Amino acid sequence: MILIFMIVVAPAMTAVGQGSSECNLTEPGPQTCFGVLGEPLVFYLPTNPHIKTSLKKSTENILTLIIHYDTLISLNEKYKNCTTVSTNGTFKLNKAIKNDSGEYTMETHSSTEGVLLHTVNIHLHILAPVSEPAVTQMCLSPKQMTVSCFSEGDQVEFILSLDDKLLIQTTANSIENRNISNVTINLPGQLMESLTCVAQNNVSRKQNITHLTSCTAPVSKPAVSQMCLSPEQRKVSCSSEGDDVIFLTTVL
Repeated sequence: MILIFMIVVAPAMTAVGQGSSECNLTEPGPQTCFGVLGEPLVFYLPTNPHIKTSLKKSTENILTLIIHYDTLISLNEKYKNCTTVSTNGTFKLNKAIKNDSGEYTMETHSSTEGVLLHTVNIHLHILAPVSEPAVTQMCLSPKQMTVSCFSEGDQVEFILSLDDKLLIQTTANSIENRNISNVTINLPGQLMESLTCVAQNNVSRKQNITHLTSCTAPVSKPAVSQMCLSPEQRKVSCSSEGDDVIFLTTVL
């Protein structure tokens, strides 16, 4: 039976691919966007004629984009050296930082009458990508081992499988004061199979395949000794090093 400890089970997250660095605000409804720490993040804004588009973080206005015969861009001073704005409606954070995470609001107004047309709320999360997981194995006894999987990153989810059979899918606790997460499971000590540890979050995915070694020590070459107890009787002993040794003897 497989025992599990040091696990905090949570609903599975879906890891996304390269599209995680894009936030499409031309779609209706609330948006949840993910960006990679230290990488660019692009917002796609509506560019319909005769509308004014504004983007705010909390109550602070970031930019205003007006398309009406020509294009006028108003950009907050603090964003001028770290962003790129294009007339096609793209607003790019050149290098996303943790402080970019937060609640954003995009509003569109009629550029002629000033009437509010549409509002979109955005939840932005900037995450550090996961590192390639490191796997360790420790034998507790010939019948039991522990296997641990470690990875750096934010909101790391682990998926552990044994020869393509799922063992556990979980979000683990981070190690105190460090951006490292881990998960540990107990397995039978005799296993000699391939363990796959996948570390993922909403912006990245990495895996490590490790071949487990058995905790049962192999037997050594048997040593045979004999001792005469009398002319009619003797005692023969057979010894070997190893775990759970079974002896088979034959007399020819």
